[in-house]
Amino acid sequence: MQLRAMNIIYETTKERGTTILIPSSMVDAMNPGLAVALAGRTQGRSEPDPQHPVVHPGGVHLRLAWLLGGLLLAITIVGLPWAGAAWRIGMFAFAPFGRQVIDRHAATGRPDLGTGPLGLILNVVWFLVAGWWIALHHVIIGAAQFVTIIGIPFAWQHFKLAFIALAPVGKTIVEG
Repeated sequence: MQLRAMNIIYETTKERGTTILIPSSMVDAMNPGLAVALAGRTQGRSEPDPQHPVVHPGGVHLRLAWLLGGLLLAITIVGLPWAGAAWRIGMFAFAPFGRQVIDRHAATGRPDLGTGPLGLILNVVWFLVAGWWIALHHVIIGAAQFVTIIGIPFAWQHFKLAFIALAPVGKTIVEG
């Protein structure tokens, strides 16, 4: 049955000249019904259909990872002080273009718990436990994207995410 399902997908992509990327776990669990559904999705369409646009969710997976991390931090109670920062980064990761990270004290003009000595302690703990390696990942991804011309704007966004990942407590996102 798996061979038949894979053949249906192959024939559909060969006829339409399109490429379908399927995770290996999906191929392992593939059944003919899924193959027919995937094949029928592109059936009869040789050009992109404006009624069914193709969505390329560039920052969606990153945003979901930060939001899930914030949820896990909130559940542990101990991580609650960092949950808000993780959610803030998650929202920033979804749409970082035209936005920047600044200290909350500079944005509001008044100090609060996250911008004082407590914020410094929370940022030091964050940096030692998770911040440095999360920032390192963003720098590595940004460097890889910088190699291509089209990836340069996305690389700059990853560098901004690396900056906020180092010490997220007491920061805010502003337009401009």
